[in-house]
Amino acid sequence: MGRRRRIRCLFERSGARVIAVSRLLRRALRANRVPCHDVIHNGVRLDEFPSTSDAIETLRQRLGLVGRRVVATFGRLTGSKGHVQIRDAIEHVRLEHPDVVLLAVGTPRPALPRGAPRLVGTEHLAGAELAAAYGLADVVVVPSVYLDAFPTVTLEAMAAGRPVVVSRFAGTREIIEEGRTGFVVDALDVEQLAGRIGVLLEDAALAVRVGAAGRELVERRFTTARCASDYLGVFEHLVGSSATR
Repeated sequence: MGRRRRIRCLFERSGARVIAVSRLLRRALRANRVPCHDVIHNGVRLDEFPSTSDAIETLRQRLGLVGRRVVATFGRLTGSKGHVQIRDAIEHVRLEHPDVVLLAVGTPRPALPRGAPRLVGTEHLAGAELAAAYGLADVVVVPSVYLDAFPTVTLEAMAAGRPVVVSRFAGTREIIEEGRTGFVVDALDVEQLAGRIGVLLEDAALAVRVGAAGRELVERRFTTARCASDYLGVFEHLVGSSATR
């Protein structure tokens, strides 16, 4: 019996209710004949963002980013996470903005891809340092080139008030209103990816507006409290349904 068939049988026998973190993931599950009824997007804690200016400047100095424009990615930079595409996009962007640096948070220096221009890597950051890393970014990019169900880094960046450029292969594309709360690109199209990054670097007022709109969206719809409430609603419905049988 194939792996997918075994998984389907497990769900069918257990009576489990599958909850997806994005509509993109729900479609993929259904395409593989896994029943999925609900979609509950992830949430973030607003009190962790944004950072203080002192913390941001301390991290900027530690990473050697003083006087640099920073495009940031978060999570280990691998092939599926679009390291080739973002590396090539930064090369394009640097033609107009030679002061740009790509900051890869979660990719230590020894693990950085070879031949990457102006690429600064750092170990996994958490707490105040993670918030500071978002704070020092001029643009945050999610360049995934695979089905990335719902990368929470998008919400974290928006909670920090940073403008985001999100791959169409990421489930977080569902929450982006193009040009208002961020930009969605085909991450395989390096010129398009570079173009959206360049627009945000060139237009400071646009970057501020997009960042502010993203923060407001997260405050309204994507907090951990809202996420917990949605899950609780599903559980209460299941308990109620069981009680009436």
